[in-house]
Amino acid sequence: MVTIIDGEIVQDDDPRAQAYKQRNRRPEPTTQSQTEQTFDSTRMRQRPQVGPGGIGGGSIIDQFNNKLLAAGFPRWNLGQNVVEPIVSVMLILALVFFGLKGVLMVGLVWFFLNQAGGQ
Repeated sequence: MVTIIDGEIVQDDDPRAQAYKQRNRRPEPTTQSQTEQTFDSTRMRQRPQVGPGGIGGGSIIDQFNNKLLAAGFPRWNLGQNVVEPIVSVMLILALVFFGLKGVLMVGLVWFFLNQAGGQ
């Protein structure tokens, strides 16, 4: 057997392959107490989400939407719904890649989902 390390094919008995496998091996918790301890330590390491402009700044989509707003892309209303700039960009990309039929299909699905949710 062989191992591929950074694009190089290395035999399994090579010291580099053994070191690579040791480095990538993760120990599996065997008992329930170890599993709970691992879960608790993972949960404690998570950083709290901070609002826009702070550390974290929300999701990538929120950050991109905020950058579009700062660049001057407006929000617009479609009935009672506010359409964010990121949605406008995605609609334009869908129009470019899928054409008018694809955008109309997405619009129909969105319309029927909103109608079903209102009843």
